[in-house]
Amino acid sequence: MRAAGDRPCDDCGTPLETGLEPVSPDDEDCEPGRTHISVDWCPDPDCPSNHALRGLTRLGPNLYVCAVCAAELSGPMRTVVFDHRRSHTRV
Repeated sequence: MRAAGDRPCDDCGTPLETGLEPVSPDDEDCEPGRTHISVDWCPDPDCPSNHALRGLTRLGPNLYVCAVCAAELSGPMRTVVFDHRRSHTRV
């Protein structure tokens, strides 16, 4: 992970960090053949941006924790994180 320059988080002002997040091969929002994208992450655990996805807490560019079962999740958002979240009927 590396610092994203001097760019502050839009939600809390903490300097952002940049890392890589894997994408699904069938992700239509990415170029064909692309396996990772660069993402920014706010390292402040209390930042609203780390709690924007219902039922998940973001702990890093590619690390999430399920609020229901405390499983640590990483991988492409569409195939790993969202599928896990949907596995809980209450989330």
